[in-house]
Amino acid sequence: EEEKEKKYSGNVVLSCQPIKNEFYEYEKVQINCLAKNVGNIFLDDLDVCFENKCNKISLGISQTKNVSFDIGASVLGIKGSSVTLRNDLVSKSVELNYKINDVPRIDIEELNFPVNVSYDEKFVISFTLTKKSESNPKNVEVIFAQNGFEKKWNIDEMTENRKFILDIVGNQLKFGANDYK
Repeated sequence: EEEKEKKYSGNVVLSCQPIKNEFYEYEKVQINCLAKNVGNIFLDDLDVCFENKCNKISLGISQTKNVSFDIGASVLGIKGSSVTLRNDLVSKSVELNYKINDVPRIDIEELNFPVNVSYDEKFVISFTLTKKSESNPKNVEVIFAQNGFEKKWNIDEMTENRKFILDIVGNQLKFGANDYK
């Protein structure tokens, strides 16, 4: 609305983009903007604002300037925000969309194993890798280590809980207490 009322608004080009479409809650949201005066009058005291942070610039005739913003990620989810450029003569606005993700978290739950096992007995160890975050953990490596023996699994992206079941024979164990990691 304000953009239509100020007659020189058509003489300014404003384009803005976040450096990526998704951020984690511990990251700064970085927005890069390009403002260009395509008109024939000097534009001074322009406020370029994003989420209550403003930079003051002036644009000469045919001049282009870069403006960047670093904002702490606040609310989780998809965000719709705008960058505005205005002074007494012009008003421009650009809508931005980006997503704030929580920190990926995983827990090991439902760990089941027998307390005692005989030498020739087959037994099962099971556990569930539980996704505890909205965001999907990526490049997950699960290592089951037992008395120097290791079994590894790699998960590119964990979209749901994963149950692991290991079949083990008692003769793979050492006498007495065994170490598991």
